[in-house]
Amino acid sequence: MYSDEEAAALYDVLNAWGPGDDFYLALVMEAESVLDVGCGTGAMLHRARQAGHAFQVLIGDDELRLAHRDPPSARQRWSLRVRDPKPAEPDGTPLRADRASLRFLDADALAGFLADAGFQIEAQYGGWSRQPLDPASPEIITLARA
Repeated sequence: MYSDEEAAALYDVLNAWGPGDDFYLALVMEAESVLDVGCGTGAMLHRARQAGHAFQVLIGDDELRLAHRDPPSARQRWSLRVRDPKPAEPDGTPLRADRASLRFLDADALAGFLADAGFQIEAQYGGWSRQPLDPASPEIITLARA
């Protein structure tokens, strides 16, 4: 979705470093090697390199790490408007409009998809501090291995 420089810069503004990034950075730093599947704009890679982690790209038997929030019944609509102090069009025509869709699964559906793809769940957490997963958890954080 973010294939151009302007959108990538906006992605970094909208997705500032947070607890989830700390969670994943700790996993990256513990790993002997890391496969970066291209999520985001490289902030994780840069932080890990600054901390001294040498990245090796692996193709094959590596962990798949997934995280998402909200059960499938939770419907959300997000709208964000960003205005440039010097609009491109005097009539106020928006400078850019991007659309995206996300699909959120509950823990059982996620487990089914992972099993169908040949993955085994090693751990699931309900929060970025590795809290146990329960129906009221704000997150479903899953560590799985092929």
